[in-house]
Amino acid sequence: MRSMQGLCLSFGLFPLAIGAAGAQKPSNAPATSPATIPSSAPVLIQPQLLPFQRTLVSADTCKEEAYGTVSLSLVVDRHGMPGNITVVNPSGSSIEKLALRLVAEDTFKPATLRDQAVELKGSVSISILACFVPGQDQAGNPTEFLRLKRQPVQVLGQFSSIQSPESLDRPATSLPVDATSHHGIPPGVIPPVPRNHVEAEFSDQARREHFSGVCLVSVTVDSEGRPQDPHIVRAIGHGLDAKALEAVKKYHFKPATKDGVPVPVQITVEVNFRFSDF
Repeated sequence: MRSMQGLCLSFGLFPLAIGAAGAQKPSNAPATSPATIPSSAPVLIQPQLLPFQRTLVSADTCKEEAYGTVSLSLVVDRHGMPGNITVVNPSGSSIEKLALRLVAEDTFKPATLRDQAVELKGSVSISILACFVPGQDQAGNPTEFLRLKRQPVQVLGQFSSIQSPESLDRPATSLPVDATSHHGIPPGVIPPVPRNHVEAEFSDQARREHFSGVCLVSVTVDSEGRPQDPHIVRAIGHGLDAKALEAVKKYHFKPATKDGVPVPVQITVEVNFRFSDF
């Protein structure tokens, strides 16, 4: 399994941060209509699932059909990426494992509060018609894979805040990294830039459970671009927090500078554990 990583730079002494959103792949499903909280509170727009046509197998390759509807809980972050995906009342079936992988590939239009993207937790129901097709594992041994026979149907449940109402109502402090995402960085301060790409590994537990999520690691990048004192600021468990720390410790940066002089800064690295294929 492969993991993808993003980088979120947040300066401890400054009010705004730079963040990185993972590559987005839309998902095919009808999303529920935007909902709101009572009129006495700021309008909270629910996340919406973006459409995506998935690859299907032909009927002549199918050996046996499998179908079912799976309910999952998840968190949709401010970039519209799903995480902390778990099956509600799991039985360990092949359909549940496929459902976890499919939802991990989803991309959402993130929830908003007062036009600011916010992170919410909620649920999704996914109906799947699939079939087993013959193939080979990595060792070349004959095996079978569960593949989609029809586009899945996904229906979102109600989402709610994982933060206090007071913190949810504050403007977001993370912005997607793009060509113009230096808004809020004080004049003369240039953020650190990673010089190498370090791919975090899945833990055995997360691989068995097909668990995906986003771990946040706070680290100080010293004046020579070396990571110092990394520690978890948002844990996701399943053995992935330790893997995230291992990856961040291997980073090397072009250090931040102020008036051309290298300076140490505290940043947050976003490590996004997502299954890339199945």
